[in-house]
This record gives sequence, structure tokens and C-alpha cells, in this order.
Amino acid sequence: MKLTADAVAALTLPAGASDFVWWDSEIAGLGYRLRASGSSSWVFQYRFRRQSRRMTAKASAVSASAARTWAKQAASKAALGQDPAVRAEPQPEEISTGEAVALYLDRQRQRLRSRSLIEAKRDLNVHARPLHAMALVKVDWRTIAALLAKIGASNGPIAANNVRRDLSAFFAWCCREGLIDSNPAGFTNRFPSKPREHVPSNDEIRAIWKATDAADDPYSALVRLLLLLGARRQELGDLRWSELDLDAELITLPPERVKGGRIFVIPLSGPALSILRAQPRSDGEYVFGGGRGFHGWSRGKAALDARSGTSGWRLHDLRRVISTRLHEDLLQPPHIVESILGHHQPGIAGVYNRSSYLSERARVLTLWSEHLLGLIEGRPAKVVAFAARPQ
Repeated sequence: MKLTADAVAALTLPAGASDFVWWDSEIAGLGYRLRASGSSSWVFQYRFRRQSRRMTAKASAVSASAARTWAKQAASKAALGQDPAVRAEPQPEEISTGEAVALYLDRQRQRLRSRSLIEAKRDLNVHARPLHAMALVKVDWRTIAALLAKIGASNGPIAANNVRRDLSAFFAWCCREGLIDSNPAGFTNRFPSKPREHVPSNDEIRAIWKATDAADDPYSALVRLLLLLGARRQELGDLRWSELDLDAELITLPPERVKGGRIFVIPLSGPALSILRAQPRSDGEYVFGGGRGFHGWSRGKAALDARSGTSGWRLHDLRRVISTRLHEDLLQPPHIVESILGHHQPGIAGVYNRSSYLSERARVLTLWSEHLLGLIEGRPAKVVAFAARPQ
């Protein structure tokens, strides 16, 4: 087997083994060692002065291509009668930024939520691609600042700030791995950006709802669910059948799928239940998108804009609609509204108050669905204040 980056990423220990070495099919003496502890290293075995010797290098710091170059150079030294162990590991200068990015993203697969990993891959592999050919140690803050300026001019300040965030996390990881001495992204400026304040009007809400009446369109179903439940788009786009209990009328999201890192239970109103019950049950684990969750967000939004005749809104604005309408139209208490949106209480209150307000959220989301359908149908809005608990 040729020990490439893809090949070693797929390796697992044989059953019952706590330590195993795979040897390269092209470069004699080059091996990849994996231990049950999770540590991995490159191995180069050679003969010098009639003795078998071995050199190692941390796989976390050395890419597959750098290890192959290292082994070839060591083999050449040994053939010339020199001991290659004089220089036991490839130097950081030999590691390109692209190779370090590949190592970093591979390490983040288990740590980051799926959406965060997708964004990190986009920022580091697409927006930061001009850095990939550079030696990692040669990337400085001037290079990063110039790249961010180009991204800001072409994609906007929010995109530039997102790339800066992911580059900073990447370079911080490289520092902890001993590949570089400092984080060059940390010396760059953030772009000033104004947070979105758009709250879709009643006319926009009606147009959006009426343009999402296709029974066989998963994007339309997701838009309606987002407007009914106030969830984040990836929470519903990656919804699994195992997280959905139609009989109990609940969605239960595990901590790794929730921004706050806690289990989050979403009560389902009647209209939301009807939408979910109408989804075809397949062999895949996801409710939307078959075997990998829903991925057609941009294409679906463009098609919906064309049907509805309105385009000045984003999916995240629907959460702002729910917050605004629940506060202003239905006079609901802020802590219940924040709980519906999945926002945890800040400070000491969040430490001691662990209530999920499930029954209150179920009541308010039912009230909201009735109010929303009234807005869509043009019926007069009913203002219903929060019912105080009896003393």
C-alpha cells in the first residue's frame, strides 16, 4: 500500500492489536505506526554499519508527502554511508500551509459540529487557497492582511471576518503542535460589520408561505418549519429520524448538534407535526436530504425567491420574525421567547436556572402557529398575554 494522506487517514488497528505498523509499497523502510492510544508516527527503518536502525517523526506534525520526501532523503544518506539520524525529523520549513490545513481539518472532524466543519473547510480550502503553496513558517501577518482585504472587497466584511476566525483557529492549533511560533492571523484587524436587523413584513411572510406549498419540495418544508419553530437551519436540515418522536410531538437534539452544547427539546405544534408526518420515510437516517442531510440551501432559496417575488430576506431572519412577533404581537415573556430560540440565560442566572420551560414553550409555539396562520390568511391578529401561574 502506498502511504498517502488519504490512505493513512482510513487506517484502523487490526482487531486485538494495540500497536501496528503499515509499510509503504514504494519506499523501502517507510512505515506508518498507529497505537491504541490514538497516537501515530512515521517510521523509517534502515541499516547503518550492519545494524538495523529506526527513525520516527510525529504524524501530527508531518504530512504524508513530507514523510515520503524525508524517507527518500534518509535512504540516500544511508546509501552514501552517512547516518540519516543526524537529522531525525523533517524541519517545519518543509511543511506547506496546504499540508498543515489538511492535518488540521482531519483532527477537527470529531471535535467540530457538522456545520462548523463545513464552514472551516470552505474558509481554509477555498478562501485561503492562495496560502496553500507557501511554507507554513513563511506566512506572516502582512500576507494574511492582504488576503483578508481581497476577501472583504469581493465577498464582504462578514465573509472576511469568518475567514479570519478560521485562520486564527488553524494557526493557533499549529502553534500548539509546535509547527510555528506565533499566530499571524492574531495581528490582523477585524472588518467593521453591521448586524442584520431586517424583520420580514407581513406581506413578505405571506409571499414566502404561499410559495412554499409544494408537497414534494424538502426546502419548502424546511422553510415552513423554520418559521413555525424558530430553530436554526442546520438543526432541522440535519434532523435525524432518531431525533424525532411524532407520538410524543417532540424533537430532541443531542448536545453536539446544538450551539449551546446542551440537549435541546423542541415541542411541535400541529402544523409542524403535519409537515413532518408528510415526509417520506427512507432507509437513510436523515429526515431531509437522504443519506447526508439537506444541502440544497442556496439553490432552494434562489428558486423560492423567484416564486415568491421577494428576495431581501435570509433564513436566519425568520428567527427574528418569531422573536419580534412573540414579544410585540403576543406579549410573551422574554425568557420563554429566548428559550424557544435556544438561547441560554447569561451569567449566574444561567448557572442556577436549568429549566427548559418545555410546557410553556409548547403552549407558546401552538399560539404562534395560530397567529402565523392568521397573518397569512389576513385574519385580525389576536393579542394574548402570557398567562401567569396561580400563586
